[in-house]
Amino acid sequence: MLAAMLAGCSSDGATEPVTESRPASSATREAARADPLEGEWRQEFTCDDQVRAFRRGTKELGAEGRAMFEEYVRPMAAGAYWSEDAKLPPRNDLCKYAPASWERILRVQDGQMVWFDPGGVVGTEATYELVDDHTFTASDGDQNIDGTYTFEFRIEGDRLTIDLVDPDPFVGAAVGVAPFERMS
Repeated sequence: MLAAMLAGCSSDGATEPVTESRPASSATREAARADPLEGEWRQEFTCDDQVRAFRRGTKELGAEGRAMFEEYVRPMAAGAYWSEDAKLPPRNDLCKYAPASWERILRVQDGQMVWFDPGGVVGTEATYELVDDHTFTASDGDQNIDGTYTFEFRIEGDRLTIDLVDPDPFVGAAVGVAPFERMS
């Protein structure tokens, strides 16, 4: 105790507060560098949500976007990408036969993302890298994503919102259709 008191004295007689320096605990160090995306996230969305997201994504593409919308949105709206039993809706009522809502799960761990589309179908398995505290890049080896895409994200409480920076109406509509809620 006396040694600690003496160590706190400077040569001019003034004392300085004695502080113990302890190494940061491993939990503190891990929390400081923890990946905010890690965990399991759930996204619930309706057919109307999906149609709106796809319209936003294809609008910028002009005539090409309108053609893409026509070709892909009917089967997508009906859930034909996720269910063999889906019945194509009429063009004037795209959500006529769609279920009340769908669920998408996103699992993120150790630089890997797995997107489970409605029905539990694996939609995309990708590697990702955090660029900063609100941006990440992802690539799936050109399986569903051509090259590497950049995404911006926000986490507010247990809510994750992801926006695609690159122009791709399909990927943008998938991630931007609705926010995700943290499950774990």
